[in-house]
Amino acid sequence: MEKSRSAVLKLVIAIAVVVVIAVIAVLVMIGKSEDTPAVAAEEKAALAGNIQLLIFERDLAAARARGMVFSDDGRTLLTCTDKNITEAVIPPCVSAIGTGAFANCGKLYKVDIPASVNVIGDGAFMNCRSLHAVRIPENVNTIGTGAFADCRNLRDVTIPAGVENIGAWAFANCWNLETLNISKTLELAKVGNIPPGCTVKQK
Repeated sequence: MEKSRSAVLKLVIAIAVVVVIAVIAVLVMIGKSEDTPAVAAEEKAALAGNIQLLIFERDLAAARARGMVFSDDGRTLLTCTDKNITEAVIPPCVSAIGTGAFANCGKLYKVDIPASVNVIGDGAFMNCRSLHAVRIPENVNTIGTGAFADCRNLRDVTIPAGVENIGAWAFANCWNLETLNISKTLELAKVGNIPPGCTVKQK
C-alpha cells in the first residue's frame, strides 16, 4: 500500500512539473504574440485546454493517493478505500459524490466539497462520526437519503438555496447538530428528521 501511494505521489509531482512547464510555455507564446500575431486564437485555446487537462489529472492523482476512487471520466467520486482518512479534498472536476462514498470513514473530520458538485449521493457521509462541519456548495441540488446520517459530531450545516431534493433521514441521528441554516425558499418539511435541540435558521 505504501509503495503504491509513493508511486502515485511521484506521479502527482511529475504532473505538477509538467503543468508549470506548460504554463511557462503559454506565457512565452502570449508574449511573442504581442510583438508578432503569429499565435492563432485556436492555438492559445488548445494550449489552455492542455493545461486544464493536466491540472485535472494532477488533482485526480492527488485524491487517488488518499484512497479516493473515481469513475472513468473522473466526474463521480465512487468510494474512499482509506477508512482512516482524516481530511478529504475532493477535486474540482467532480460533479457527484456517489452512494456511500465516504461511509464509515470514522476519522474523517474535514471535507472540502468543490463548487463543481451538484449531487451528494445516498449515505455519502453516513457514520462519519468525527465530521463536525460541512459547507455544501451553492451548485448542489440533491442531497441523498441518509447522506449525513449518524454523523454524531456534526454541529453546523448550511444548505444552499439551490437544493431541490433532500432524501429521507439525511441528518438522522446527528444528535449534536446545533445549527441548520437553510434558505427561506426551501420547505422545512423536505429536510425531515431534524434532531431535537437543533436550531433551524431560515435566511
